[in-house]
Amino acid sequence: MHKSSVFDIRIDFEKSHDSYIYDKNTKKFFLDFFGLYASLPLGYNHEIFQDPGFREELNRIAAVKVTNCEVISDEAQEFLKEFSSHAAMNKFKYFHFCCTGALAIESAIKTAIDQKGSDKPQIISLKESFHGINGYGGFVTDRFNPVSARLNGFPDLGWKKIHNPKFIYKDNKVDEEGALRGLEQFVAELQMCIDKYGENNIAGLLVEPVQCTYGDNYFPQEFFKIIRSFCDKHNICLIFDEIQTGFGTTGKMWYFQHLGIEPDIVAFGKKVQVAGIMCKPNYSKIFKTPIRLEVTWDGNVMDMVRGKYVLRAYEKYNILKNVNERSRQLLEGLKDIDRIKNLRSIGLLFAFDFDTELERNRCFNRMLEKGFLCNKTRDKSIRLRPNLNVSSDEINKAIAIIKNSCE
Repeated sequence: MHKSSVFDIRIDFEKSHDSYIYDKNTKKFFLDFFGLYASLPLGYNHEIFQDPGFREELNRIAAVKVTNCEVISDEAQEFLKEFSSHAAMNKFKYFHFCCTGALAIESAIKTAIDQKGSDKPQIISLKESFHGINGYGGFVTDRFNPVSARLNGFPDLGWKKIHNPKFIYKDNKVDEEGALRGLEQFVAELQMCIDKYGENNIAGLLVEPVQCTYGDNYFPQEFFKIIRSFCDKHNICLIFDEIQTGFGTTGKMWYFQHLGIEPDIVAFGKKVQVAGIMCKPNYSKIFKTPIRLEVTWDGNVMDMVRGKYVLRAYEKYNILKNVNERSRQLLEGLKDIDRIKNLRSIGLLFAFDFDTELERNRCFNRMLEKGFLCNKTRDKSIRLRPNLNVSSDEINKAIAIIKNSCE
């Protein structure tokens, strides 16, 4: 716990507010565009959590950590009702909750495998993808730097990881011809998987719709049409890992709502406050024998209560509207900074590159000195993950710090 911390912050829960985290070590506030690894939905001490009902619920349940696999609680049932109604849009009918994103991925994979019924199941994922380091999540995560340091030496099931037809940038613009070639290679490798393993053995295609940990890799719109068509043709489960992109981050509740297609299973976590999966009815077989997924703690009731109030805040304070407004504001403020390259974003999911790792590190360190937290990744990239309630003034301050740090 905390041993690999980048920022070495000791949080003051009472003093932290809005987009500012207070550090007891340095006795200063930091403007947080790191967002606790993109898991912070509303900032610190949002007023929804001052609701007497929230405090009363937490006090009532805090003394017992309920085994959700065995004991029903009104609080868990109420969360499920509100989550299924609002976040699942009454389209995904089956749910399983767990304690971290990688175990949500494991649950999604097991659900797909159980439905397929093969004794030689294969899961296809993409190169440069990150699906966690625990359980099956570690089997489908590509071992790129710096993720490799967390997984090297541990077993891998050998499931196929194929070419990711991400957008490539050239002269600060998307290379359209390169994107087309990438799609052609991707389609060829998909077909090779069918030829090698047989469609009856391929249980699932697992995709991060934006490859966040690698540095926010985006895909052409055509990519999503291809994978939906491929999975329909071969009766393969399409699984979206929306652990980072989901729950309002992109300006809609889920990233797939921007795409014109829907996956069969969605894995979620982070901003939801509890991890899990939601499945369409055609992938519900495993829920007829629920013990195949259940463990002692299938999620945490306290997290569910918090998540329920986050959902209520989304509606009460029109949070998704704020995401889209602040997204336009931040994009406008960053697009003309000369040192920033390949600026890419959707909603409040932002990333950009520098010419060199040295330049990136210098700007990152300057931002940190000025009291600004963000997330550097790969060799030359920085990611911004503000909370979804971030204010206009906080966006303006972030822009000013980034500009000054890049001079």
